[in-house]
Amino acid sequence: MGTLVAGIVLTDAAALRGDAEEAVRRMRDTVEALTDEAGTPPDATVRLAALALAAVADAAVARRRAGDPAGARRWADTAAELVELARSSAAHGEDGIPQGPEGQAWLARAEAEAVRAVSGPDPAAWEKAVAAFGYGDAYERARCGLRLVEALLAADRRAEAAAAAAQVRGRRSGSVPHRCASGWTPWCTAAAGRTPGPPGSGRRR
Repeated sequence: MGTLVAGIVLTDAAALRGDAEEAVRRMRDTVEALTDEAGTPPDATVRLAALALAAVADAAVARRRAGDPAGARRWADTAAELVELARSSAAHGEDGIPQGPEGQAWLARAEAEAVRAVSGPDPAAWEKAVAAFGYGDAYERARCGLRLVEALLAADRRAEAAAAAAQVRGRRSGSVPHRCASGWTPWCTAAAGRTPGPPGSGRRR
């Protein structure tokens, strides 16, 4: 259990720092450490992959903005690899049956991050992730909700973005101020009751 908890925390911490290389390394190391003798990876693979994918997508977006198509493709390829791990994990839980609501929610987040890595934020993918975490994980639902805001702004759907930000504020907990400490502008502005600016307008790298 300690290995799993440490792996989740360290992978997420690397993603929050914007360190994609470290996030992917932590994710892979944890999965390897927890894979059993039969070669079966842990059910948490889907969660670990989704967390690492957040950093991978950030890196891909940064490379596209910097005019580095080769770098963007490298991270998009990594995203494709990680989302396949997430899909396999979510489809094969205990006793070989698909994982329940939690696993499927993490898969929805992984899918949304993979799309962001390849082509940019997709509102439909993030709407699905927000709905999936409605099973009871308020923190992750808030994180996905703010990604949804980002995606709607990228699509110039500002009224919908404002409504989505209001929904996040309505159900936020201490998780939002915690994320604000990382300096990611959309989290801070939504937490303060303002609609975030367009993607890239002050976002941490």
